[in-house]
Amino acid sequence: MSRKTVMNLLIIVIIALILIFTMSIVDFNLVLHGNLPKFCFNTVKHDDGGTMEYIGIGYKIIAYNATGGRHDIKIGSMFMRYEPNIDTSKIEKKPDNKITDYNFIGNVIKITNESNNTVLLVEANDKTTLKIKILDSTLIYKNNYVSTKKDLTENKKVECKVNITDVKNVPNEAMAQVINIVE
Repeated sequence: MSRKTVMNLLIIVIIALILIFTMSIVDFNLVLHGNLPKFCFNTVKHDDGGTMEYIGIGYKIIAYNATGGRHDIKIGSMFMRYEPNIDTSKIEKKPDNKITDYNFIGNVIKITNESNNTVLLVEANDKTTLKIKILDSTLIYKNNYVSTKKDLTENKKVECKVNITDVKNVPNEAMAQVINIVE
């Protein structure tokens, strides 16, 4: 290669590096002041409380907003790793069960499946039993925190908000709106 070609390539590389550096500084300042970056081509939102990752040409900006973790902004190369440093002891757990007017409380005697629905046979303290169908729309909690059907087992105390179906045709059957497993 001739000396002129090498000089032209060197000038192009220097100009490209200056442009990348300028774009990264402009984007960093925009993110620092709460604005969206202008020169980033990819954005990733993490499910940690609001951390955003902005990826530009040759650089990455991570604006940490992790619940119980980091709250700062980092700029680095494209290979910079996401590290929120979440301390789970700092995350305050709040009950998320808003419905507390349960109309049937008892112990689960038996769990069966009927036509793709889980059915609980629940016995109250006064020895009355109720067959409770769990639908897909049923909200399930465990000690007032969101849970799933897998936590429903026999011999567990449950608080239920149920809709009684046609009692004349099908006595002692109900459909569950909300179930809270008590431990």
